[in-house]
Amino acid sequence: MIGENLTKETVKIINRRGKNYGNIKENHDLCAVGINAITEYAIRKYGKVSNYHFALIMIWVKIVRLLTKPKHKDSIKDIIGYAITYSECVRGK
Repeated sequence: MIGENLTKETVKIINRRGKNYGNIKENHDLCAVGINAITEYAIRKYGKVSNYHFALIMIWVKIVRLLTKPKHKDSIKDIIGYAITYSECVRGK
């Protein structure tokens, strides 16, 4: 069957992440709160979402993940990486 192995691997990944980040719906509901706030502000103030707004969105996603697993080092590293990305995006603005 086409894609069967890839689908099985993907489901395993989703289940592992669920152990780290909790309930999928709750996680995505919390992500949506911050994403809506950032995008609504960006569009109201600037008429669009810019690269640095997207970096803020990714930081928010990682913050939500830390709510479930506060010591998850990969999420902490990702926040640092996206903060650097944000800094690079706003440099010279």
